[in-house]
Amino acid sequence: DRALTEIHDAKLYLEDLLGHDVSMFAYPKGLYNSKVKQHVQETGFRGARTVDYGGLKTNTDPYSMKVSSLMQNGSPIFSLKSALQYNLDIRSVIDWEIRVKELFDYSYRNGGILHLFSHSWMVDRYNQWEKLERVLNYISGYDDVLYLTNSELLDVKY
Repeated sequence: DRALTEIHDAKLYLEDLLGHDVSMFAYPKGLYNSKVKQHVQETGFRGARTVDYGGLKTNTDPYSMKVSSLMQNGSPIFSLKSALQYNLDIRSVIDWEIRVKELFDYSYRNGGILHLFSHSWMVDRYNQWEKLERVLNYISGYDDVLYLTNSELLDVKY
């Protein structure tokens, strides 16, 4: 009951603060279970992002959207999964910039969803703003690529 109240009140607070609907949820610290997913859905969110690894695959459950890459170093298991699954340069395991660029190249050639995530506090703490800018410049500007928010991704038919 407390989780439902917190999720509901946070949605209302953010919508009041921003002046528009907030349709997506991110599970705090990536922690969730079936009951929390149910609360998020009941509260009126269209979907929710996890921190679960999903490669470049299409998400089938809008309330447990998976991600392709964490935009930070220091997550070797997460990074190693990507490197092995997509035959990435071994340096991608320790350098998220290399990993994201190679995952983008792979998804561009072969299809798939490159779903990145980070937190501004992490980018700031580890002084990664220039790296983030290089990555965004690298992946931007393709006329035949859809650049979507999590909510917009839910509207795409595969």
